[in-house]
Amino acid sequence: MSERPLFERPIDDVLPPTHRSAPAPSGSALSPAPGVARERPDTELLAIARYQKWLIRIILLQILLVCAGVGLGLAGAGDGAGETSTAFLVAATAAVLLGVVSLVVVFLLASKLYGTATAVVLGLCLLVLCGGTITLLVVNARATAELRRNGIRVGFLGARRADLVALAPGPRQPGDARMPKLGW
Repeated sequence: MSERPLFERPIDDVLPPTHRSAPAPSGSALSPAPGVARERPDTELLAIARYQKWLIRIILLQILLVCAGVGLGLAGAGDGAGETSTAFLVAATAAVLLGVVSLVVVFLLASKLYGTATAVVLGLCLLVLCGGTITLLVVNARATAELRRNGIRVGFLGARRADLVALAPGPRQPGDARMPKLGW
């Protein structure tokens, strides 16, 4: 038994043997060991990564549109004219169009992650006030977890390009870092 205070001991000395951490794997913590089979086909992982990138862009654009709408609403509130500004109408139209695009992207991503029936339910959740943002974040978190479970590193703006290029089917020239085409 160590004579040091409890908070100074390494955590593995304090925990029982059944709860101790496993030895660290070689290489990156997120990349699978060589020869480990992935849970999903590479083309499906590429599609999930592509749809997740679209979803992250949609979330960021929605945040930008909300800020712009609030700013334009506050700027137009002081004039007393009572008319809605053209810039505010443009921002509102862009928000509606972005909502339609988010509905399509969530359906495509959720159908890859969950299945068609759940994708339809999640698409309907986008129509609920405040449910849309929560749905976008939940589907994005699930896509991140699925990509990481299959050894693809995911950053702030989605899967890393180098990991996706390594998954791309077909012959490539050395140094070719272009993303494969997945439809739209």
